[in-house]
Amino acid sequence: MGIKYEVSAKTGEYQDKEGNTKARYIQMGVVIEGPRGLSLKLESIPVNWDGWAYLNTPKPKEVYAAKAKNTDDVPF
Repeated sequence: MGIKYEVSAKTGEYQDKEGNTKARYIQMGVVIEGPRGLSLKLESIPVNWDGWAYLNTPKPKEVYAAKAKNTDDVPF
């Protein structure tokens, strides 16, 4: 049993430093494989969501640990 996919949705676009248009995504939830098959757990739904969700291979736990460590530096 475990996370099979991360579920994300496109929420907008932005310009990077070189002026290229990039997509902005938010993680909505996960797909978990259990004894009865696959289950979808949604944790959020974007306000401007167009209904399309993307299933992505889960990132390693180290990626999330590094992101959490970086948020400790927020000055408020």
